[in-house]
Amino acid sequence: MIEVTVNNIVNSIPFIQKLTTVKLPARLAYRVVCLVNEIQDEYQRIDSIRKELADKYFEKDVEGNFVTDETGTSYKVRENVVEDYIKESEDFINEKVTLKSDKLPMEVLDKMDDISAAEMVLCAVFFE
Repeated sequence: MIEVTVNNIVNSIPFIQKLTTVKLPARLAYRVVCLVNEIQDEYQRIDSIRKELADKYFEKDVEGNFVTDETGTSYKVRENVVEDYIKESEDFINEKVTLKSDKLPMEVLDKMDDISAAEMVLCAVFFE
């Protein structure tokens, strides 16, 4: 079993997708597929909650579309709920999630041709 946070799962998605393209022996490929499927299932549940948070806290225009902030890079939180949004978001991303899969052996990484240090930092929790 692997204990991670919601944030670990969200940040791992690009790396996990890349991991599925690596040629591995059958026993390792099976373990990777099991972990990837579990992470993707969790991510779908996480995404559903994220959408609920967006509906609860973000401003919408008259057409029901989210309004972007002054920078245009993120959605604008309604003024009267900013502190609530920050607290609920931080609690959510730090929520513990227990995956049934075992950690992957480091030899999986040896089979990858191009893994950056940044990717490794984000995904180290999934490896022995």
